Amino acid sequence: MDMTNSLAYKKHYMEERYRKPDLPNRINRNTEVALELEERELTADRTLLAMKTILPKLLEELAKIKDPRKKHIKHPLTMLLAYGILMFALHYTSRRETNRDMTTPIIKENLKALFPELETLPHGDTLYRLLEKMEVSEIEKAQIILLKKLIAGKKFAPYLVGGKYRIAIDGTQKLVHRGDYGEGYLLRHVGKEKEPQSYVYVLEAVLVLGNGMVIPFMSEFLTNKDIENETDTMDKKKQDCERNAFKRLAERLKKTFPRLGIVLMMDSLYANGPVFSICRKNHWDYMINFKKGSISTVYEEAEALMKYTPEDSVSVMWGDRRQLYSYCNEIDYEYEYEADGIKKKNRLKLNVVRCEEEWEEKKADGSIEEKETTYVWLSSKKLTKTNVFRRCTMIARYRWQIENNFLVEKHQGYGYSHCYALNINALKGYHYLSKTAHMVMILVMMTSEVIEKVRELGKRGFVGYLVTCLNGSVLELRETRSNRVRYLQFVA
Repeated sequence: MDMTNSLAYKKHYMEERYRKPDLPNRINRNTEVALELEERELTADRTLLAMKTILPKLLEELAKIKDPRKKHIKHPLTMLLAYGILMFALHYTSRRETNRDMTTPIIKENLKALFPELETLPHGDTLYRLLEKMEVSEIEKAQIILLKKLIAGKKFAPYLVGGKYRIAIDGTQKLVHRGDYGEGYLLRHVGKEKEPQSYVYVLEAVLVLGNGMVIPFMSEFLTNKDIENETDTMDKKKQDCERNAFKRLAERLKKTFPRLGIVLMMDSLYANGPVFSICRKNHWDYMINFKKGSISTVYEEAEALMKYTPEDSVSVMWGDRRQLYSYCNEIDYEYEYEADGIKKKNRLKLNVVRCEEEWEEKKADGSIEEKETTYVWLSSKKLTKTNVFRRCTMIARYRWQIENNFLVEKHQGYGYSHCYALNINALKGYHYLSKTAHMVMILVMMTSEVIEKVRELGKRGFVGYLVTCLNGSVLELRETRSNRVRYLQFVA
């Protein structure tokens, strides 16, 4: 593709391209032990202060969950769930590590600034036994209620795009085991010997903000239950898929946020008629990745129309990247669906945009390499010269934030792929606690109390430093500050 020539006859307009700043590369600025201890105390104090503006609202909802335990209750349900949230918030990667490191006298004393009623920390197995029996989905409901309160308070208003909240949806494999682990796990057969393999797959929804922060808030587990014919044998049961899970997730999302302005960002798997219809019915905007194999007739027609309508295009210099946007609107699309056992047809109008992008990269040997790529998206809104750049750069390209979120949760401290329990109910419980902890920590990192330290160390580095602060020595945390609940102020 020689994009330079294709852009030569067009007038470029310039757009600033946001680039995430690099972390500072410098030695520690503290020159004395006393200064380092003072900074640790200040960081821990500010972090606990931020937590005390968030956790009480969450714990208030968690306290409403029915406790399935009958007797011999040493730790209240709320304290056990708070223990589980802190376990993930401080990036302990296993139940064994949590038992060993989080129950030290130093950690306990420092955590008392957050939980003054804390007398003893529970054993990890106590939390596991609770999660085996309780209705774990209530943990997620408490997390969503907290998010709803923040949205109602317009805490995320600066991050809206066109008055709408960006929500990315995608599925990912959580973990896998050899053998058939029974109900609750998906089952497949692999290799020449067709050995059984059990795995867990989850469809996730995250709220994408404009400052590199992503807030996880809703999960939909895929199931191995027969979703079409309950009389089939287990061997013939039809397993769930992402598209079916999307229908359930969309229903929950609409019920939870019935009047919220939403724009969905999804990959090409969701480029199909039922998804378009759900979005239109719920009045949701969307930008969906589009590949030729998704709807080949629409893709080919869009290519032809773009070729013969060069006036429907815009060229942009986005930072150091040259872009050519070509688009076409209202392409006819017809699809079949089944309702009440009867096959029916539905017709929709689809809008397609293609972005051809060129840039230069400096190689290790100092030479310059020309790079190019092409993106194609489906848009729920008609595309024009004035909105195409914004919809593609501020909405469509932000879908990659959910991929970054999976990377963080799987490999940077939140134990997404770790098997904390084989029991499927407890496994889901740990999953919801992990997502809640991630949400709490993102909210904490966005506050004016600690944002500068996060910018200095990065999100993962900040959590590591916080653990060092809490674990190094018993800090003289200022009780008057740590116990004062203040107005929560997020910083972009």
